Amino acid sequence: MKMNCTTLLAAFAAASIGSLAAAQNPACNATAGDCCIANGTPGCNDPACCEQICAADPFCCDTQWDGICAAAAVAQCEGCALPPCDVPCEGTDEGEPCGDDLNGGCNMEFPQFGSISVGETICGTAWADGGTRDTDWFVLNLPYAMEVTITVFGGASMITGPVNSIDCATATTIDPFVISAYCSSASVVACLPAGDNWIFVATANVDGAPCGSGLEHYALTVDHKGCCVPGDSNCCFASLGLGCDDPDCTALICAQDPFCCDVQWDAICAAAAVAQCPVCAPVTCVLNPDLNCDGCVNGADIAIVLGNWNPTTPGEPGTEGDANCDGLVNGADIAVVLGFWLTGPNCP
Repeated sequence: MKMNCTTLLAAFAAASIGSLAAAQNPACNATAGDCCIANGTPGCNDPACCEQICAADPFCCDTQWDGICAAAAVAQCEGCALPPCDVPCEGTDEGEPCGDDLNGGCNMEFPQFGSISVGETICGTAWADGGTRDTDWFVLNLPYAMEVTITVFGGASMITGPVNSIDCATATTIDPFVISAYCSSASVVACLPAGDNWIFVATANVDGAPCGSGLEHYALTVDHKGCCVPGDSNCCFASLGLGCDDPDCTALICAQDPFCCDVQWDAICAAAAVAQCPVCAPVTCVLNPDLNCDGCVNGADIAIVLGNWNPTTPGEPGTEGDANCDGLVNGADIAVVLGFWLTGPNCP
């Protein structure tokens, strides 16, 4: 089903075809790379296509023709019909035949979801044809907050990442997200809270990958990366929106790079915010029983508590061994560790 929130393609679709009558951008020439893939050069080798995409996203001609530029070209430019792609995948079958809609999440009248676990790979299908697409939503349940890596390998260009909310009324963006190029993989790292999280995956375009095209297959994997301290603001992550939720940070970054407010708050905007905006300073502490960040709560974590025992003098919350963030290292922290005993994706 076509996603009901603002998509990346909307920015490209808004570009005026009339802009093609202007002087040709020098990056749009026959010696540049292929328009249909991320080519590593500014611009691409089909001048008409190049002009159209760069009018919407100047980054594609000014800096690099990346996966986002290529995804737009595949959706909009003639000559970008792609050959089939063999997607290697060993894992859990999605259980949704191509063309059906069994896990479309909030894009369904009665939302339904698949499920994925840390360390699991889903072998699925996602089509895009005639201005609409299949979107797949998976529930990822975590015993405690952790940092995960979400990786997608698709025949078509794919988009994936965690949804900003687990309530359909407010689930409007993928934050953070990554877009893969044709027949390639891409990964995004996210700090996710304990409990249920929604992971979204779909084609990046709404055309060009019908069932039977050889482009409809994908592999989606979630891996444990380590401990995490989530940030308070969406300024600190790439998103599909214009600007971010902190007015001062938005004004600062968009003054330097208007693209961040005019087209999309992408990874470049987020990186600038992390470097410059106070709102991107991480919160001090989150409950974390996995004190050594190895993906399993066990005796090694008890040893960290005992090795940093401090039951009387409050310190900075989140110091070594402080599992419950109260500034002390005592029996309460041992209780937290025991409460999550042998949980985590790397436990035997």
